[in-house]
Amino acid sequence: MRVWSKTLMMFLYFGFVFNLSANPNLEKKLEALEGGNHFEFSTKKYTLVVTVDGLVRLYKDQIDKEKKGKDVIEFVCSSWYRDRKKSEKGHYFKSLETQSKKSSSSFSILLKGKLENGDDIACLIQGDRNKVAFSTDATVNPEFYLREYFRIPEAMEEELKGVVMKVSGKTKETLVCKEVYPTQKYYEHASAVVLKSRHPLDVVYDLGKSEGELRVAQYSHYAGSHLNDPFHVTYINNNAVWEAKKNTFSLSF
Repeated sequence: MRVWSKTLMMFLYFGFVFNLSANPNLEKKLEALEGGNHFEFSTKKYTLVVTVDGLVRLYKDQIDKEKKGKDVIEFVCSSWYRDRKKSEKGHYFKSLETQSKKSSSSFSILLKGKLENGDDIACLIQGDRNKVAFSTDATVNPEFYLREYFRIPEAMEEELKGVVMKVSGKTKETLVCKEVYPTQKYYEHASAVVLKSRHPLDVVYDLGKSEGELRVAQYSHYAGSHLNDPFHVTYINNNAVWEAKKNTFSLSF
């Protein structure tokens, strides 16, 4: 029987339960409760929504139903074979239930479900006017590893001069977004990642005291790419069991 952390158990007790559902592969969609989405929270600095497909999306401004692609940062939870020779396919939520509460200044929403490969996931997302934190409990099949990643879309402008700064210990590396990746397969480890003027949202990803790590990687591994092209910021922990208090990272705006 799965034992959830104290933080998530308290949230389960006080939260409000909605219908079962999942991601693009969900067996049943979440209920549309707020303007066609399942959940919305907006501040002057960002808007966070959970779609009826269980996708978590971040926008700069108040949600605009016509917005597509380049102004959206999307959060995805998936599980992958450690031995990629077995399969290159990721496994996403098959079933999902949510619990949420919010005020004018803060919110909490729990995404709790099962991935297609049977992994049990409970991700608690909490935010206020300036910050959003992601805390995850998980039991992962030893053949797989779990990763939580943010899809950073193609830049709004082709020649955008924004920067991405990676911090690893005391070492800081800053890349101008229009410059070509320094290696053919760009894949870097970091304790913090700063996106500035690269996307409508200026975001700082911070590991805090988490036992995992952040990775910055090309969306597709090919020579000649640059950070104005799509890429990922990924949180990863190779352990088979995740505890929320040890797997919490934050985004600040």
